[in-house]
Amino acid sequence: MASRGAAVVEPGGRIVCWRGHAPAKLNLTLRVFGKRPDGYHELETVMAAIDWVDDIELELTPGGRGEIRMELLGDVPEGLVSGPENLAWMAAQRFLEGTGWSGAIGIRLTKRIPAGAGLGGGSSDAGAVLRGLSAATGLELDRSVLLEMAQAIGSDVPFFITDNSAAVCRGRGELIDECANGLEGMPIVVVYPGFGSSTRAAYAGFKKPLSPPAWNPTIFLDFLKKGSLRQVADCLTNDLAGPVTAKFPFLELVRKALIEGGALGASMTGSGSAFFGLFADELVAEGVSRDLRGRLGPAARVHCGRFLDSGVWRGSCDGDHRCGGA
Repeated sequence: MASRGAAVVEPGGRIVCWRGHAPAKLNLTLRVFGKRPDGYHELETVMAAIDWVDDIELELTPGGRGEIRMELLGDVPEGLVSGPENLAWMAAQRFLEGTGWSGAIGIRLTKRIPAGAGLGGGSSDAGAVLRGLSAATGLELDRSVLLEMAQAIGSDVPFFITDNSAAVCRGRGELIDECANGLEGMPIVVVYPGFGSSTRAAYAGFKKPLSPPAWNPTIFLDFLKKGSLRQVADCLTNDLAGPVTAKFPFLELVRKALIEGGALGASMTGSGSAFFGLFADELVAEGVSRDLRGRLGPAARVHCGRFLDSGVWRGSCDGDHRCGGA
């Protein structure tokens, strides 16, 4: 849940009404079950939030007639715009349209999560903006309302509205059942190879196997709830890894490097291009991270971190949870 605190006054008198983190996610499992009539693929995936985060600040001005302005800082991916095509901007626009709140919204987004990696950075930014605006305006929207807004923005955005650090996502990814994550705090290593992977191309290359492997989500979720790291690691699966590694064989070498370095299991997240490994020992994970940073090119990113605890959204506002008039 959000923590409350004083509004932050920046040099020049700018009041930051809300500050929060937008975490990346990993797909521990991702099964694709075929194409739907609407052109999307039916899927089932277990997502978990990790401590690789973007930072978001919201500034609200009453009576601003619904203007949105945005500033991008940090490690900004090539092609990411600070305008209506940005998912965080879309979230602010959807909030204004859905609530009728009449102020102006300023968004300062500090990027760290790579784009095109399957880590859900843009979707997480959008989820954080929705939750932050709900708190900062004092409207405190019901979760069902936030989920409806999130679904209209993108398939992964609803996950970042949840309060748990893990969830089962079905349909296009927008149907959410929160689940317990007994791996909270366990070490992970995530490798972004320095280039992105096309979601559309990954799904286009997917071919449903004639004899799909047995899949029992109930058993996997029980392993996850109990924090059975070895069993969870053995069950990591991603149906999109085949077409993505066929296009980028180097990514299979990344997966093997994680395993050879001591990961109990390694897999691709989302539609790639990032791969991750699960570790039982933090020192081993740190050693693998150092080794991979030395072996990969300067464009690559290696994150040694952990699964988040409950509540994937963190933020702070002023004392009465209100930064501007409705």
